[in-house]
Amino acid sequence: MELSSIFPQGLVVLDLETTGLSPLVHEIIEIGAVKINANGQCQFFESFVRPEKKIEYENFLIHGINNQMVEKARPISAVLKEFFDFIQGYPLLGHNLTVDIGFLTMDAIKNHLQLPASSLLDSCSLARYVLNRSEQLENYKLSSLCQYFSIDLPFHRAVADSLASFYVTAEVLNLMSADEVENTLNTKAYLFQWDQLSQESIKINQISPILQSALLSGDVIKISYDGGSQGREPRPIRPISIIPMPTGLVLYAECLMSGLNKSFKIKKILNFQEN
Repeated sequence: MELSSIFPQGLVVLDLETTGLSPLVHEIIEIGAVKINANGQCQFFESFVRPEKKIEYENFLIHGINNQMVEKARPISAVLKEFFDFIQGYPLLGHNLTVDIGFLTMDAIKNHLQLPASSLLDSCSLARYVLNRSEQLENYKLSSLCQYFSIDLPFHRAVADSLASFYVTAEVLNLMSADEVENTLNTKAYLFQWDQLSQESIKINQISPILQSALLSGDVIKISYDGGSQGREPRPIRPISIIPMPTGLVLYAECLMSGLNKSFKIKKILNFQEN
């Protein structure tokens, strides 16, 4: 199946390397992307970003980016402006894209940059839905999907992971009939229009100091939530990330009661307690 028929206006595939998982307390250190235009031609975007804080050794072990590599890089304000120009409003695809969009959105708002008019598509959600119909994989990490589809690429650098997301998506789309592709993309991969987010829906001052501390430390805390199977009973969670959505900020966290990673709307969390 020709991707040009699915994305006639073109497509940008994105990946970030960061100093952690939460845009509230961590920073982008590399942006990588591949743009496929309407004629099928590829352009690459690759740039280190100079963080305000030092890269910790544990983080270096994940992606191999050290402090010397980024010390002469430009700040996020300059790199992000150039990246937005590169996107040109193309649809944007990424693996677990909501986390990367959280980082980019927070930095765009801090630097008074207008968000691109791009539709956002998550290759992880798409792969999970399509592959679950025929077989159950242990997980849907990008590395696991590349192994499943025999895609041989290095990992944990931004451009390489962008290419991996692109190849995985192409393989997944080939598992569907032409008639079902558009509907599946719209219902299973589509997240939202990026420019739907506004500063009003992303109020950082809503974030509890207890939550901010736990995001940085990785500690377990308890929340009471207005909704879900546990009702308002305090439940232990390990916060992972804050994700901006059109309806407001969302806390992505490991729920220790279920053992699953879940999303909680910040405005529906009644209180935070130290564990």
